[in-house]
Amino acid sequence: MTSGHEQQHQAAEFLDAEGRVVAHLPGKGRHAGRLGAVVVAVVVLANVSSGGMRSITFVQAFQYWLKLTALLVPAAVLLAVWAAIPAVLWFQPSLFGAIEAAVGFGGYLHDVGIAWLALGVAGLVFRVGQLWLEQDWMTGLVWMTKILTDPFHDIWLYHKAPLHLLRGELIDPMVHVRHR
Repeated sequence: MTSGHEQQHQAAEFLDAEGRVVAHLPGKGRHAGRLGAVVVAVVVLANVSSGGMRSITFVQAFQYWLKLTALLVPAAVLLAVWAAIPAVLWFQPSLFGAIEAAVGFGGYLHDVGIAWLALGVAGLVFRVGQLWLEQDWMTGLVWMTKILTDPFHDIWLYHKAPLHLLRGELIDPMVHVRHR
């Protein structure tokens, strides 16, 4: 009779087998010819192969893929909107009649800055509302406070970092720590 540890080890050896392509079937329907699944599989495989994830199961790899997709899709959409704002304002300075058209390049830069600020505020309001509906209003409020105060906290923590880098100190000498 084998112990629980031995059984777990045997199961890990069984689940840790290398993958093998047995066939390639062309896609059908609406997603025919797309490489999305291949790209995600390559990213997961690269992470697993480089030792980033040891003893990972297929279920864990799928969960990783799902989390990666869930984070990257909204980020890609937000980045695309952010990148499109200058082009839209360049070709439609009045934003299809919604704002007064900018006069000169300085006005254009001002409008781009205001549009980016509006995008950031809209993202913040959306996320706070989402957390409010999913959890409670306090969670949304705490998250908003963290996002708004984080840059000031980072400045407080890292304001001397450029000076240390200029001195050639790539690693914190930790002179503030006392050794006993």
